[in-house]
This record gives sequence, C-alpha cells and structure tokens, in this order.
Amino acid sequence: MSEVRLDQDVLDRRVRRLRENAKFYARAQQELENLMGEQDAAQWSAASPVGAYLKTLGTALAQLQSGLVAMHDTVEAQAEALEGTAAHLTAQDEAVADSLSAVAARSGY
Repeated sequence: MSEVRLDQDVLDRRVRRLRENAKFYARAQQELENLMGEQDAAQWSAASPVGAYLKTLGTALAQLQSGLVAMHDTVEAQAEALEGTAAHLTAQDEAVADSLSAVAARSGY
C-alpha cells in the first residue's frame, strides 16, 4: 500500500492560487458587466446595420459573461473541495493514529 502525505504548504499554495483565479474571473465579470452597460442607444447609431451588430455583440457578451460565471463557480468549488478533502484526510489520519495508540496501549507497547 502506498503512503499518501499531505504537504500543508503545497495545499495552501494551491488553494491560494485557485482563490486568486476566482478573483480574476470575478474582476473580469465585473469589467464585462461595465462594458455591457455601455452598449446602449447613446453609444451606437440606430441605423439598421449597427443595430444588427449591437444585437450580435450583446449575444456574444452575454455568452462570455455566462462562461465567466461558470468558471468562477467551478474554481471556487475546486478550492472548497480541495480544502474539504485535506481536512477529511487529516481527520482520518488522526483517527487512525488514535486507534493505533489505543491498540498499542492495550497490548502493552
């Protein structure tokens, strides 16, 4: 059986990186929302070709926003899962150590 070790420094760096990525996606989403808010009749001509472009642009920006939200949520979930898995592994190791200590105490070791 192979041994699984938890390096807390590595874990902390990876969780921190995931959180930084989530912040990046949140900032990008906010910037995109700002851009989307600027795409109105005051910025664009009411001429037909421009209207068609604006509709296409709006659809593309909405799809991009949806993707950013999904990426943010995925990265946040990964950070939470990594922390949860590490906590579970640590608790499991402590329980096994306690059990082995109890067996050793009963056996006189």
